[in-house]
Amino acid sequence: MEQMKKKLAEYMKDHLPDYLPQTEKYRIRIEEILKENDVKRTAVIVSEKGEMEHVSACLFLESFLEEYEYPVYRDLEQIAGDRKTCQKICREMASVYAANRMTRSDFDFAKASQIHSFPYVKPALRAGICDPDRNREMLKTLVSDGTGDFAQYYYLADFLLKDTMLKVTNRMLEGWKVSKEELREAAMENMKQEMRLVPMEEFMEGACTKDELEKNRERGMYVLTNQKGCYGAGMILHPDIQKLVSDKMEGDYYVLPSSIHEVLIVSDNPETDLDDLTAEVKMANERVGEEDLLSYHVQHYSASAQTLENACQYQKKVKADPQKYGKEQEKTAKQRTGMVRG
Repeated sequence: MEQMKKKLAEYMKDHLPDYLPQTEKYRIRIEEILKENDVKRTAVIVSEKGEMEHVSACLFLESFLEEYEYPVYRDLEQIAGDRKTCQKICREMASVYAANRMTRSDFDFAKASQIHSFPYVKPALRAGICDPDRNREMLKTLVSDGTGDFAQYYYLADFLLKDTMLKVTNRMLEGWKVSKEELREAAMENMKQEMRLVPMEEFMEGACTKDELEKNRERGMYVLTNQKGCYGAGMILHPDIQKLVSDKMEGDYYVLPSSIHEVLIVSDNPETDLDDLTAEVKMANERVGEEDLLSYHVQHYSASAQTLENACQYQKKVKADPQKYGKEQEKTAKQRTGMVRG
């Protein structure tokens, strides 16, 4: 399969310029790019010769092949052997490139020259999270921290281009001559200003039926993300945001890793069943793309201990010492009703 992808990509490299605007000359190369969850994608990378040569567009071959999958074609070899289909894919790629083509006014060359200055990039710093076991290759080059079931990494949001993110590598950190802690503090400060915690029914309005919206309302489920709803799951590792969510939920809560873009929040109460939540996470993961999958592990936040941990491990601790955790739960319940302060 990889050989066929390479053959198709080489065809695009050779013939794509015929379908692009003839007012420019192009440099096209093929590169395998590592995405989230160590997913490898074949990119046809296009740049215009001249002053914009260092500004490239990545056209991922896999996204253009989706409509040609079985049963339209038996395999990639059939696609590669069909000249008309290859020409059609070229036209589609050219159309996407033209619709999203960057000009000099779109790219901030002044910012690009300042990317080695930490004070300059500091306002753009954010943090994302992923499953460390599923991202071993990606994390090798990135500045990251291990936190329980998650790895936290850092990126620059909308720094050079709108709606883009640039992951922070170890080499970039060395160039900035700052510590990882300074990097983390800057990212945390920026993220706090962008927190978005909304009821599930509000978040899903327009995408769910009336009955589904009503069910979400009854459950009291919330969505935690950032203002853009992109790479917002990292919000849940912010200590201040954890406390703000706890205040909203009036105590302990469970965290369902919905995707790398958001997490779901459910109050910890006697009616909450961990097995049901785990099944819900599994079902949600079946609906997201493999690059967007975050984790299968439900988390639990303890308001009294101010800790986020694996929910199964938390419940094991409760069973091992029910007296201790029973008292914590009792205190939390009283806090919810206003019987206990502090």
